[in-house]
Amino acid sequence: MATRIRSMRVALREHLEKLKTPGKWEHITQQIGMFSFLGLTRMYLH
Repeated sequence: MATRIRSMRVALREHLEKLKTPGKWEHITQQIGMFSFLGLTRMYLH
């Protein structure tokens, strides 16, 4: 399960960077555990 979580985080970070989404996304792949803080503001939440 840990491998799957890591691979999903890497994929998310790569996709955000590919889309040139504003912000720094390295924290997504540096976090450990089942939960991850994305650092999104209310403006980005629908």
